[in-house]
Amino acid sequence: MNPEQQYLNKCLISIVDKLNWGNSNEWKNSHFNRLSKQIFNASNIVISPRTLRRLYDNQAGHKYNPQIETKNALAIFIGFESWDHYLSSQPRSADKLLNQEKYEQSTKKNIRLPGSLPELILIIIGMAIFILSALFFYNRYLNHPVFTFYAADTIGMTPLNVTFFYDVSKVRSDSIYINFGNKRTWYKVSKEKNRVQHVYMAPISTYASLIIDSKVVKKISVFAQSNGWETGVIDDNNFYPVKYAIQTGNPSYIYIPEEEFRSLGSIINRKNCFSKFLIVRDFNISMDSSSIEIRMKADEEMTEVKCQEIAMVIKGKTNRITIHFVTPGCQHNLRIEISDFGISGINEILSDFEKDIRLWHIIRLEIRDLVASVFFDDVKIYTAGYTKLIGDIEAIYIKASGRGALDYVRLYNLNDSLVYAEEFNGK
Repeated sequence: MNPEQQYLNKCLISIVDKLNWGNSNEWKNSHFNRLSKQIFNASNIVISPRTLRRLYDNQAGHKYNPQIETKNALAIFIGFESWDHYLSSQPRSADKLLNQEKYEQSTKKNIRLPGSLPELILIIIGMAIFILSALFFYNRYLNHPVFTFYAADTIGMTPLNVTFFYDVSKVRSDSIYINFGNKRTWYKVSKEKNRVQHVYMAPISTYASLIIDSKVVKKISVFAQSNGWETGVIDDNNFYPVKYAIQTGNPSYIYIPEEEFRSLGSIINRKNCFSKFLIVRDFNISMDSSSIEIRMKADEEMTEVKCQEIAMVIKGKTNRITIHFVTPGCQHNLRIEISDFGISGINEILSDFEKDIRLWHIIRLEIRDLVASVFFDDVKIYTAGYTKLIGDIEAIYIKASGRGALDYVRLYNLNDSLVYAEEFNGK
């Protein structure tokens, strides 16, 4: 097996570990369909369910080497910037590096240099003509695109009805789709029509994408805002809106009642279900110079999840943050993302994020000068820097295993002044 195939297999195994869906040999078509959509949501690159099945079916035979774009999507899904970024993070033995260097040296020896000045001049002229021609046609394509794609009324409260306008009549391909940015909402574009409407029922900050030949050629920002906090049950990236309840007293907190879980019956996958609390709105403050503090817990009731977890996700205008905590022994499920910085419990020791999350805990994230600090019950447990700005906060998502509960959410500016608070006390 060549090293490239070894790394590909390792990447595929990491995806299995991340999904926690069991042995990939037992996956059904529905698993590959869900994985295809999740990979697109993470990378904006389409990998068909058929290709994914082929990847896993050929894992033992080592016969199928996919295109680089497919590898990029797989790497992005497990938290890397690209396939090259993934490869650079993998340890390589000295022998492999030495063999690679010998190959490069032998290749250089076989390069034939032009033997005369006229021959060299002809080569230079040919290369110049080729480059100028490529630039001409590239600039012509940029200045005169063969498609149009835009939208009206992309910001508002849910339900948000957005009209997308397009003209793809001059596109030669027949593989033209619009993905509305919320998982399964794919639309096959007709060249005979020029508009389509889509209603965003659930709050979301996302991008609608025009996709030609599996490539995203243009994105449109959509900001469907919530009316305060909303709750739901999620499983395998499906979202089921449910009503929440407020427990008054000290503390007062928000939670999903047992009867709401039971009302979903067999629809949900109880081996992978969570409570989700979310708010989507313009907070008018950048996450790059602020702090957020929450108090919450997970709950084993109404779920068969073996590894309990809680997560806080802050969606900025340009990037996002994800902070995970899990029960002891479940470190492989951990994923910490802070803009362009990412680290996984599969590859790193993150024992400070293993906690008894069935009890109430305070989680605080502070950011100063592009350095993020994570606090757990007022104790700093992790610090990481990043380079790409997160931007103004547009959404806060909080999830917990089973019937989780959320006591409060507080947002502070750079001077530690309170700029937003929800105490969930019914007032």
